[in-house]
Amino acid sequence: MASVIKKPFSYIVPLSRFPVTSTVYDMKGNTVKVVNEVPLNEIMPKGFSSVRTGKRNMAWRSDAPATLVFAEALDGGDQSKAAEYRDEIFTWEVPFTAAPKSFSKQNKDMMV
Repeated sequence: MASVIKKPFSYIVPLSRFPVTSTVYDMKGNTVKVVNEVPLNEIMPKGFSSVRTGKRNMAWRSDAPATLVFAEALDGGDQSKAAEYRDEIFTWEVPFTAAPKSFSKQNKDMMV
């Protein structure tokens, strides 16, 4: 998997909020699937625990073959909204033709 920072760039937010496209390639360099496209994120809810919407913290699972894991906000990324669960963790297996599977949900008491 390779993640590439895309234009437009911004002078008002850090690099971590620039647009990014994450693509999975096979061993020969052929594209398997674009697994995530994140737009420029210049506006976000206030608060330390607020996050952007969409897939985030995408990585390969070390305990399962060819499986991605990622989080998505269930509260719209806004820590000030009342919500039973803040995040949902998903797994997604190659070849990424099936929908990602829910792995767990985290409420505010589980957040570190």
